[in-house]
Amino acid sequence: MPKAACSRDVRNIPSLTEHESLIRNMVITRLFVGNSLIHEPLERVAQFLLDHLPSLVGLPIRMTCEISDAWILLARRSEISTVGAVVETRVIVCLLEVFHGRDLVNATTISAISIYISGRMSDKRRAEIEAKRAKLAELRKARADRQRAETERRQSEVVGPSTAARRDVDDLVNALVGANRGGFDSTGDVTPSSSLPGTPPRQAALLHSGSALSPSGRVSRQSDVGSDRLSIGTTMVTSINSATDHVMERILTPRSIDLVDVEQELFELPQRERVIYNKEVQTTAVEPEAPSISEEDIRQQILRERERELEADRIAREKELEEESVQLEKEIEQEIRDLTEEERASILTAPEFLDFVEQSSKIVQRALSDGYDYIRDYTIGTETNGDDSEGKRVKRVCAFYDERYGKNRSITDVDWSPKYPELSVASYNKNPAALNEPDGIVAVWNLHLLERPEFVFHSQSDVLSVTFSPFHSNLVFGGTYSGQILLWDTRSKHLPVLKTPLSAAGHTHPVYAMQMVGTQNAHNLITSSTDGTVCSWLVDMLAQPQETLELIHTGHNKTGEVAVTTLDFADNETTTFWVGTEEGNVYQANRYDRAGAKAGLNQYDIYKGHAGPVMGLHFHPLVGPVDFSDLFLTASVDWTVKLWRAKSLAKPSTVAHAIAPIYSFDEADDYVYDVKWHPTHPALFGTVDGSGKFDLWNLNTDTEVPVVSTSVVPGRAINKVQWDRKDGRRAALGGSDGKLYVYDIGDMALPRESEWTDLQKTVAGLMGVGQANGVVDGLLVVDCFMFALFKSTAARSLFPFIRHHRIMSSFLQDPHKLLLIPGPIEVDDEVLLANAHPSMSHMSLDFTSVFSDSIRLTRDVLYTYDGQPFLIAGSGTLGWDQVSANLVEPGEDVLVLNCGYFADGFADCLQTYGAKVDQLKAEIGGTVKLSDVEVALKQKRYKLITITHVDTSTAVLSDIKAIGELVLNVSPDTLVVVDAVCSVASEEIQMDAWFIDVVLTASQKGLGAPPGLSIVVASRKAINVFENRSTPVKSYYANWQKWLPIMRQYERNNPAYFATPPVNLIYAYRSSLAQIVRGPLSLQERFKSHKAASRRFKKAAEELGFKNVPLSEEVSANSMSALYFPEGFVTSDVVPRLLRKDIVVAPGLHPGIKDKYFRVGHMGISVIDPERDDMDRVLKGLAEAVEESIAARALLE
Repeated sequence: MPKAACSRDVRNIPSLTEHESLIRNMVITRLFVGNSLIHEPLERVAQFLLDHLPSLVGLPIRMTCEISDAWILLARRSEISTVGAVVETRVIVCLLEVFHGRDLVNATTISAISIYISGRMSDKRRAEIEAKRAKLAELRKARADRQRAETERRQSEVVGPSTAARRDVDDLVNALVGANRGGFDSTGDVTPSSSLPGTPPRQAALLHSGSALSPSGRVSRQSDVGSDRLSIGTTMVTSINSATDHVMERILTPRSIDLVDVEQELFELPQRERVIYNKEVQTTAVEPEAPSISEEDIRQQILRERERELEADRIAREKELEEESVQLEKEIEQEIRDLTEEERASILTAPEFLDFVEQSSKIVQRALSDGYDYIRDYTIGTETNGDDSEGKRVKRVCAFYDERYGKNRSITDVDWSPKYPELSVASYNKNPAALNEPDGIVAVWNLHLLERPEFVFHSQSDVLSVTFSPFHSNLVFGGTYSGQILLWDTRSKHLPVLKTPLSAAGHTHPVYAMQMVGTQNAHNLITSSTDGTVCSWLVDMLAQPQETLELIHTGHNKTGEVAVTTLDFADNETTTFWVGTEEGNVYQANRYDRAGAKAGLNQYDIYKGHAGPVMGLHFHPLVGPVDFSDLFLTASVDWTVKLWRAKSLAKPSTVAHAIAPIYSFDEADDYVYDVKWHPTHPALFGTVDGSGKFDLWNLNTDTEVPVVSTSVVPGRAINKVQWDRKDGRRAALGGSDGKLYVYDIGDMALPRESEWTDLQKTVAGLMGVGQANGVVDGLLVVDCFMFALFKSTAARSLFPFIRHHRIMSSFLQDPHKLLLIPGPIEVDDEVLLANAHPSMSHMSLDFTSVFSDSIRLTRDVLYTYDGQPFLIAGSGTLGWDQVSANLVEPGEDVLVLNCGYFADGFADCLQTYGAKVDQLKAEIGGTVKLSDVEVALKQKRYKLITITHVDTSTAVLSDIKAIGELVLNVSPDTLVVVDAVCSVASEEIQMDAWFIDVVLTASQKGLGAPPGLSIVVASRKAINVFENRSTPVKSYYANWQKWLPIMRQYERNNPAYFATPPVNLIYAYRSSLAQIVRGPLSLQERFKSHKAASRRFKKAAEELGFKNVPLSEEVSANSMSALYFPEGFVTSDVVPRLLRKDIVVAPGLHPGIKDKYFRVGHMGISVIDPERDDMDRVLKGLAEAVEESIAARALLE
């Protein structure tokens, strides 16, 4: 654009076409109304405009001028107009040159930056300048008003004074020269002299006149009278002048005077006689009169004096205004001045300035990238009955590319945002030609912002895999060539906010696959590298993996590890996964030991079918009426895609077994780099290959050829494909040319109702033709030619598989005595490792998320939807205090069902807080009868009833489900409180379904964590009772008024404080909960394992001569055993002997039978972990103790 355009008049803009005017109005409307910029101060609006005009490059110059002028016009209507005189249209036009790269800096650019600087002035200084401007405007207005009034006055004098003004002057003159106008009439009465209008009669003058009368009526001492009149007149003139000093234009209105006749007796003074000593005739001496002054002269003199005074006042005021105006102009000019080079450089490099430019320019480009046709005429073409897209079943939506970031780079992975359907993310490898750029790039693209990424993240190594977090929309994870796992946050800058160390604690080889598994409350990031290492990470702690697996297969010749190239979990599966490898095989692996299979790689089942590295693996989504989640697809560089059925996990193989694919799709003409099932259509999947094709397959339509084959970019490979998570209409394709292509498949994404049943038939048919399709029991000869192709330079640059053996060490606790008491119990290695977490602030966000997760998982263990957990530092006994202090008020009745020692303690605690306690006691080894409970509830209204689920002193199990139902039917207002310290996570408790209001427990028993955490869960009903209590809580530390808001805030990930929580213990507790809720066994399977172990142990103990304390199997706990000694045995015969064998059991506790029995705990990992033989060890120890005791007695005899 020429320089002359910078100073053109707005009126000279060429007229716009209708189409351009509509676009201009659309842009203005979107920019100001759609983005709420119309309410922004002018400084920000102007700077916004100046910084974002590169988006107008594609429009005609007259159109950009129109938009610029409209923008400035709208800005000047805003609330602040400080720089309105500085910013003109020419600034906008010149900035177009700046963004076109023609003039980097010029005068107008500096003016624009001045706008930004003025916008950064403090509010105080801005207010001062605005006040000065307002004052200056006021003064100028006052001066203009005075000048206008003076002009009008002078014009009125030229025409002639008004009648009122004339009368004022006449009255004034009469007051001054009124001697000839006043005097005495012919009868001798006094005639009042003229006076100023509106003034009262001058009594002093009348008195003087009276005193000058002679008996003959002739005037005497005439000079005295005249002197008095002149004196009075002079005084009045002075008064008039002083009264008008501060009145600029006062119109005097004459007022009439009413004279009242007054009869008054005049006292005449005696006249002094004059004695004349000569003969002359006495005469009166008359002084000569002063020369008379013309009335017109006096009037002119007064007017001249007034004009001189007014002129002097006007000149003084104008001078004052001029000085103040000059001073204000200097101050304003000083505020809005040209910037120095240093100031300009500091502004242009300021992070705030760059962030503002970055964010606001995106808004402009989003508006301009909208492809909607605003001038479409819907009346045209209505009779054609045609559709432009007819026959085009796959349409390109856009291609994302920014040369600044994508030049000489290839896309290595893509993903869609789970929350924002318009956002997608792509990872890029190194640009070998740009040494100063970061090796790895991750770009987040927006369908409404095509020309540049929404966010750009950097990495020090090539980024090979990338994924959005499905549970946190701002988080993006990436796996790198160096082995680091990086976490970026869209709310932060380009660099990762968290990353794993480059050490043996994580990956040290390329990470080509990652996946997030789990739920909102409990999820992990699973990553794999080419050295066979699979790590599980907590998203908020990347310092070390939560768990690490070494995938090793003994059938390998040179090295046992397998090089993982891709990984996937079946839907609803979090522990078992399948990996594709560089050798072409697919293996099944387990994160944990489960049901006959150990953690790590399945050594027996091998999915053999590919002759080259497996590049993609994807399980069928679990959608629709038929479950196809055991089907998965693989893609390989052997130019094929294969369909597999996963072997049932319930029947693991015990000998080597090769599994063949169901079907092989051999239509591709190049390496097949990726394959993905469609998220909603059961029979649809897409593939991409090295020839640049995007193929859509519909198994219900054709299994030989794809239903649609689209050439995306001929001659360039497409590396990755990913369906959008909303409805699957769009597919993102990552190309080796650095471009991210988005295609829309239209109605093909919509399945018919019969698609699922049709696919069942299709799969059944494919399974019958698998062998005819070229698959011979899954064993194929490796095609050397294919491997030679794969070893090409291009392939190695994209997938540089490097093998390196390393040994990972995992945490193992020190050897110790086997702890089999009813709590604390044996703790898993992972839980102890979590307990060794580095010290953390209890107010940090890292800890807050762990605490929040622990609260939610606690609900899951107890099958409650809205129960309120309280996780407080303390033992299980603290739960008694919480119930007694918060739910019972002094004098209220409580019913305690007593089955042993711990019911006695609970009753004692309740009485301490003022409750009236009634107890129903069972015999030792028995439970309270339901009939007795019903009778008691009918006789008295109890505030709450307490039951010990498993009394640790007797190992008696109470039927809390039956009690809950009974209370609901008989006394529904009574709260049901369960002491479940020795039962949670080893005995089933369904809090909501069984109508239980409070469950109290502790961390050290069935929950499998170290001791020190009191856990109470209260129902909504219990919380309502607490909130409506009438007396204050008689406890400080156990007061729910203090703890309830703390727990609610932590659950919302907001740190709060009343007392410091046990930070490390919470980490351990969360780790144990994750194993219980999301581990290899479900909760129901866990309960069954405890029951089976308990029965086996009790039966074996009875065979040794021990007897169960509970009276029947129905009331016998599954989490522990209480055993009477054989006849003649005492505690010292068994417990100390077991201790010498490094087995710790508990002696008796119940006062009635304390020396007659002992107790064994069997809960947690001692029962669940199949690799442990804890129960066998204790049984063996018991047998040996019995034999040793008998032998010792025989020796004594």
